[in-house]
Amino acid sequence: MSLQPSYLSKEALESKAEQLLSDYLGGHHLRSRQALDIDSFAEFFLGANIDYQRLSLDDSVLGMSIFQPLLMSLSRPSGGVVDVVFPGQTILIDSDALADSPESRLRFTLAHECSHLILHKHIYYRDPAMKCSSNNGYQPFTTASESARSDKLDRAEFQANYLGAALLMPREPFTDTFNHFVPHGWYSLNDFGKREAVTKIAATFGVSLQATAIRIKNLKLAG
Repeated sequence: MSLQPSYLSKEALESKAEQLLSDYLGGHHLRSRQALDIDSFAEFFLGANIDYQRLSLDDSVLGMSIFQPLLMSLSRPSGGVVDVVFPGQTILIDSDALADSPESRLRFTLAHECSHLILHKHIYYRDPAMKCSSNNGYQPFTTASESARSDKLDRAEFQANYLGAALLMPREPFTDTFNHFVPHGWYSLNDFGKREAVTKIAATFGVSLQATAIRIKNLKLAG
C-alpha cells in the first residue's frame, strides 16, 4: 500500500479545519479572534495523549504521532537506550528540542501532529509487530519539514502543515484580524508597518511571524 495520502486541495483543508472547529466548543473559534488552546483540542476533542520524550539527540525531531500501540527504543544523552510502549493516538513532543523555542513553535508542532491524527491514520496505521524501515514508515516532524510550504514536497507533511495552520488561524477570524490591523490594504504600509501588523496578528493567534506571513500569503490577503 502506498503511504502517500490522497491529494487534498487547500480549499478542502480549509473546509476540514472549519468543520472540526465548528464541532469544538460550539464553534467558538470560528467567531472569535483568539488563540486556540491546542493542548485542550488535542486531548479533549481528539482524545489524544500528549507525551514528552527525548526523540533525537541532535534536536532535529520535534514531534511524532503514534497511531497504534507502539514499542519505541529511545536513546538517552548518557548513551543508554530505553524501551517505551506508547498507546495509540499519542502525540510525542521532544521537549528538549523545543526547550529554548517560543511557545508558538510548540503550538504549531502540536497542531501539525493533531493534523496527522486527523488525516493520516488510515495511511500510517500498521500491525505494531511489523518492523518498518525509515523509507516506508511514518516520518517524524523535523526541523526540515517544519517549514515545508509546497505540495511538491512530501504530501503528508504539507497537508499536516496546512491543516495545522488552518486550525490555529481559522480563515474568517484570521481575515477579520488582518483587516483590523491592515484597514487600508497591505500596500498602504511601509516595511515597519507591515512587520508591526504581522506581529500583532501573530500575537492574536499565538503563532510565529513566519506562520503568520505564510497564512497571509495562502489566503491571498496581501494581493
